[in-house]
Amino acid sequence: MKTTTFHTPTELDLRALTLFGVSVKECKSPIGHFGTGLKYAIAVLLRNQLTVEISISGKSYTFDVEESLFRGQPLETVVLESKEESVELPFTTQLGRDWELWMAYRELYSNTVDEGGSILSGNAKVYDLSGTFITITGDDFALVAEREKAILDKVGLGLIHQDPDIEIYDGPSKYIYYRGIRAFTLNHASVCTYNIKRKMELTEDRTIKYGFYATADITESIARSHRKDMLLKVLTAELDTFEGKLEFNSTHELSPEFLAVCAQVEQDQELGSSGASSYSKHLNLSAAVEAKAKIGSVPIYKAYELTNEEQSKMVATFEFIEKAGFDFSGIELQYIDIDLRDMYSYRADGMIQIPRDETEDSGLFLIKEWFRVKEYSDQQKYTYLRDHLLRVTALVED
Repeated sequence: MKTTTFHTPTELDLRALTLFGVSVKECKSPIGHFGTGLKYAIAVLLRNQLTVEISISGKSYTFDVEESLFRGQPLETVVLESKEESVELPFTTQLGRDWELWMAYRELYSNTVDEGGSILSGNAKVYDLSGTFITITGDDFALVAEREKAILDKVGLGLIHQDPDIEIYDGPSKYIYYRGIRAFTLNHASVCTYNIKRKMELTEDRTIKYGFYATADITESIARSHRKDMLLKVLTAELDTFEGKLEFNSTHELSPEFLAVCAQVEQDQELGSSGASSYSKHLNLSAAVEAKAKIGSVPIYKAYELTNEEQSKMVATFEFIEKAGFDFSGIELQYIDIDLRDMYSYRADGMIQIPRDETEDSGLFLIKEWFRVKEYSDQQKYTYLRDHLLRVTALVED
């Protein structure tokens, strides 16, 4: 039987097997942070009839199950055994009952990475190093990571774009990865493989809680990319792919390379036979490229004079969002005679330009623009919105 061993230089505190909700990782950006992963993994492994052994600086422990009845139903309680004693742990093999075997691998791998460790494969048990060794015996477990694509294969795939939030690799996938770990299953396979690096909210089974946030981050990263090879691949993807379903519009920060590739695709009928031509037509990007070439990076739009009704609505909107904590004093505003979808760029001088179709329901647009002008990072936006949530809720209730 094949074995897989996870080694960390740190010593496992056995209380990690009995306490829930305790996660103390020394690295700055740990993958795991719930304080339940090791217990879930052990329960899943035992439920799949695999052998689990732990060695902590030379002292060995194994796991077994103790069968009993609970309200007439069979119960398998997990037991930690050593030469000195047997300790009944506070969970059963049904912990994480919906978890699949690859998820257990993912948990052990994540803990190992977070603790600066390594994975040892093969039949030899190597316990001559200090720290903690968790050894799983079973052929299925040895194969599950590769079969289920649980871990991002950064070596086998070529990196074709990266920024502080996203990595894009050259190769198809059915999943989105989070810090190198499979975290979201796509409805449509992608032509590229995406790895999200920034912090995201996860569910208890370690999948991305809100898929639309992941999609939005990927879309924005593509739009601002300077890698023409990646952009051409994404923008010529078929409509039945993940990329073919992405919606690019002028609210995104569009790089010159993105605009150039869109114009190239629109002009090349063979390239534009896929969904890319629909992006270009929707965005009217060929006109945007031409206009941008003439006027540089500062967009010029015709000013728009509000009607009395529109002006009243805007006054009420500003009163509401300023009470919620968004101060627009000192920010120059301009109403422009164009729809939001036809805007191809934003002012870089701190001015907020409000398109014609946003005067009807402009609250969200103004808040997004306020963050843009203030140059808030994603984390700063999250913190600001969290801190002001109660104030906004109170205003809505009033």
